[in-house]
Amino acid sequence: MASSPSEPAFKTQLASCFEPHRDTGAIRSLETWLAAGKSVYPNYNTALSISMNCMRSVCGVKNPLCCNTYCSMFGLTGNERDICVNKCTNPNGY
Repeated sequence: MASSPSEPAFKTQLASCFEPHRDTGAIRSLETWLAAGKSVYPNYNTALSISMNCMRSVCGVKNPLCCNTYCSMFGLTGNERDICVNKCTNPNGY
């Protein structure tokens, strides 16, 4: 995906949706989350829920650029990223 002028601003805002001392893609799955080492959260589901709630507060709904940025930071590519963006831009998605 080509970068757009707005994307860096979303990356800055969305950075708070991920743990600062871990790669943002660590939250992609339970396996990657566990492999990334100690977390500030007690379990993967808590980390995922907090990240998703944060994404929703930053992106709102119907904001595909913000959603695409989040899903890319999440570590998703291709069809998985498309599904994530569709859920993110749908008010009932996440």
